[in-house]
Amino acid sequence: FAEQHSDVVLEGRTRWTKSCSHGRESEGYACGMWALLHICSLGVAERHKAVLGGMERATAAHAALTVRNYIQHFFRYVCGHQCQSDFMVMYDKCGFHHCKRFKQITKKNTKPKEESWKEFALWLHEVHNDVTLRLISAEAALHGRRKLTFEEQEAAIWPSTHACRLCYDDKGKWNRNNVFNYLRTEYWPGGIHNWRFVVLDKNDYEYVSPSTFRVEPWTLIRAGMIVIAAFLVADIARQRYLLRTGR
Repeated sequence: FAEQHSDVVLEGRTRWTKSCSHGRESEGYACGMWALLHICSLGVAERHKAVLGGMERATAAHAALTVRNYIQHFFRYVCGHQCQSDFMVMYDKCGFHHCKRFKQITKKNTKPKEESWKEFALWLHEVHNDVTLRLISAEAALHGRRKLTFEEQEAAIWPSTHACRLCYDDKGKWNRNNVFNYLRTEYWPGGIHNWRFVVLDKNDYEYVSPSTFRVEPWTLIRAGMIVIAAFLVADIARQRYLLRTGR
């Protein structure tokens, strides 16, 4: 796929928006890829309520795993093979505590907390900054420098204090809510949306053998209630018919 679209991947004649090219024509593939990932992470928080069917795929953990697999195949052209490999190792070792952060375990018949849907976007923001610092540090090492200065690290962190002062607390740490709001402003469209439901067919995703198939008790109760209600409606209709016709 990447080879077939080399003009885009290898910075050929493709022209990017100024927000990604920063005034340099034919540059911006890496920025465009990161933007795509941030949009996907925000989509988990913004659109999870619009998913019907295979709800096991509408989780922060599943979305993150999908991105991980995407990076495995396409990110070599973004930051190099070593960077791609570092990301894979980081993810597979639960980097930035995602194995804990993406757990949305709840009590039976209850929904995950609304805040849990934001974790993927916040986690990806931290990962993006870490990758940026790694790349800058590697470039500095090539020029014989051992370590980045504090000022260089501050300049590399995104968003900067100039771009989003509220993203930092009084101690210089991230304010999670404000960081998410900043990401949402940057990557998610405002205004009125054409709200459409996404239907995921579980049968196309995961095969469940008859021996392991199990019907939940609550499903049986609901089915029984529907049958009883149907009989009651039919009986009421029959009694009204008798009163009206005498037969």
